[in-house]
Amino acid sequence: MAAAHAFFAQDQGTTFNLEYTWRLLKDEPKWMGESIGSSLKITKTSGSGASSENPNTPSAKRKGKANEIPTAKQDEGNKRTTAMERLAQCKEDEIEVKKCTSAIRMLAHGSPADSVDEYVRIGESTSIECLQRFVQGVNAVFEAEYLRKPNNIDVEHLLQMGESRGFPSMLGSIDCMHWEWKNCPVAWKGQYCRGDHGKPTIMLEAVASQDLWIWHDFFGIAGSNNDVNVLNQSNVFNDILEGHAPNVQYTINETSYNMGYYLADGIYPEWATFVKTISMPQGEKKKLFAQHQESARKDVERTFGVLQSRFAIIHGPARAWHMETLKYTIYVCIILHNMIVEDERHTYGDNFDYSYDNVDNNNSTTEIFSGPHPNLATRLQRRASIREKQVHHQLQGDLVEYVRERFGHEDDEI
Repeated sequence: MAAAHAFFAQDQGTTFNLEYTWRLLKDEPKWMGESIGSSLKITKTSGSGASSENPNTPSAKRKGKANEIPTAKQDEGNKRTTAMERLAQCKEDEIEVKKCTSAIRMLAHGSPADSVDEYVRIGESTSIECLQRFVQGVNAVFEAEYLRKPNNIDVEHLLQMGESRGFPSMLGSIDCMHWEWKNCPVAWKGQYCRGDHGKPTIMLEAVASQDLWIWHDFFGIAGSNNDVNVLNQSNVFNDILEGHAPNVQYTINETSYNMGYYLADGIYPEWATFVKTISMPQGEKKKLFAQHQESARKDVERTFGVLQSRFAIIHGPARAWHMETLKYTIYVCIILHNMIVEDERHTYGDNFDYSYDNVDNNNSTTEIFSGPHPNLATRLQRRASIREKQVHHQLQGDLVEYVRERFGHEDDEI
């Protein structure tokens, strides 16, 4: 270091010190602002003894710019993070839409789980899980509204609908359908097979009205049973037994009745709650009644056809392994079917108003009783009244006269 100082003094003719360095650098543009503006630096001392520099000085401006650079970078990073979050949310929403699309395609087209792989890029196992969660979610949310029992307003509308067709106090038509079960366990095939089908099936009992709304559904009975066996296990008359059903009062041919009825085919028993057709009718009155009864009873047959055409998963064999999954699946198909019926009622080209919002409640003849739970004797009495064979024949005869009186003149004119 001493040799360096000696060399500098010999070359420059002076010693190396800070004053020489300042004189050498003070005229450069970089340092002129500092020397000229040194008088502008004002130090303010606060009461606590802290000092602050004038923000208008060049050094303060440089410090401000230096502080602004990280802030700008931080804002840019925040914007990028927000954009990435929005993109992630969009992708998540897109995935949810894809999952729902996969489930609905499987319901509507009856396609296998791996067939939607190329369309929505979802694997087979994911598609099956999506379908299971979709049907469970739809059942949990919409079951109370679209799988409900008829309330006062609904019953009033059904009675008006039946009256317009020549069957006063008719609540709909009842029948059963079979759904083939492809993956039925081998040990159960004998229980779920019937000779006329030859393959394992599961039965669905339903009650439908003229507008194709399904008011009652009972699913899960083995296919080896017939309609009467399903009826004995069904809950279609539980409301009557519990005393919660609407008390319908009506008179036909000067005979009073206090229960509604369903139109049924020949296999159903001769109960007071069923009106069946007349096989091999003799006479014009009975022929006319059989014609109108069979025509109105086809409502449930049409409902089954529309349900299977809308949801091919019911038309084809069921591929699920568990009965619970099959129940959720067919119930969600009924829910979606009733949604479509509710949306398309106004398009029906008939003179009858199918809207359930325009029922005149002032002239209501129905009343729902929700009293205490009936005892055994009361239940047996109500059960006997449902199965009265004499009332069945009396009601059928009165309806024959009623249909003849109402529609016989039209046939005579033709």
